[in-house]
Amino acid sequence: MHHIKTSYLKSPLPLSNTGRICTPDGYSVAELHTHTVLSDGTQTVEQNLLTAKSRGISVLATTDHDMIQASLTTSEICSNYGVSAVVGSEITTIGQQHILGLFINTCIPIFRRVETTVQAIRSQGGLAIVAHPFLPFPGATNKRRLLNWLEHTTFDGIELDSPYLTNRGREQLLEFYEDHKVALGAPLASSDSHFGNLGAKVTLFPGTDANDLRTAIKMRTTVAATTNVPQLKPNIRDRLHNNYRSLFSLPIYRIKALVTGKYT
Repeated sequence: MHHIKTSYLKSPLPLSNTGRICTPDGYSVAELHTHTVLSDGTQTVEQNLLTAKSRGISVLATTDHDMIQASLTTSEICSNYGVSAVVGSEITTIGQQHILGLFINTCIPIFRRVETTVQAIRSQGGLAIVAHPFLPFPGATNKRRLLNWLEHTTFDGIELDSPYLTNRGREQLLEFYEDHKVALGAPLASSDSHFGNLGAKVTLFPGTDANDLRTAIKMRTTVAATTNVPQLKPNIRDRLHNNYRSLFSLPIYRIKALVTGKYT
């Protein structure tokens, strides 16, 4: 196997004639940030697994907002699709920024300080990942805030690319990562898929399954990459579903979770 000696592959990974992502010898593809209809996505667990299989994605993490039910289902049925699964969640912190918890087994309490969230993830043996930084959106974080976080905690990885990141933002993020990668952890990339757009941005890792991926993140042998997977614009119905879930259903769910302490 030829080891890739870079954090980020700038040239998109090509697709095979059947639409599968082509990878360097010895590497597999992981998609570590996806959502389902139970959160604010438009795809079911089964639909995401079918898409992952068709695109040659070896490891899939379902990371619904502040819940874990769909991710547990993904883990239960993934072998039927020839895909390995990581149980995860996208966790809302007190400042409304998001941290991915990967390899967890129960929901992480919401609206806590970032360092407390990271500690809760790690207490389950999980890995704490900075989600979609340098985006001008709610849930993202910027350079100043990241520097503040690094005064209080380290991370196990960071998303160096997402479909919403501008070229200039990506350049700035890669520069920032090179200066702080010891504390930021492994280089990752994810599609933050809400509309079935899995595989646009992916993480390459040596090996074939979720256990190999976990080792690669811990050893920092992952590589962030973009691909030639076509990105179709969501239709109006999907947009409305996403907005309704984001603006109404999820806030109500979070209030109930805070009051009752019960998560799904």
